[in-house]
Amino acid sequence: MSWSEGVQYEIVKTLASQDVSEVVSSAVSGIVEGKIDALLISLGHSVGCDPKRTIDYNQRLLCAAIDELKD
Repeated sequence: MSWSEGVQYEIVKTLASQDVSEVVSSAVSGIVEGKIDALLISLGHSVGCDPKRTIDYNQRLLCAAIDELKD
């Protein structure tokens, strides 16, 4: 996923509308789901999304949530 203002806006909006602990939980779950989808693709199955994009977005979201906790 390329970095864009849209991605940044979505992350900021998510952090503003949810508790940080929920965002952390959701981001970790998203990373795990992306990794599972990547595994399924490597085994020849099809999935409904791009695992690399899912993992990238959730990693960025997790980093932003951790930064939020630091402040």
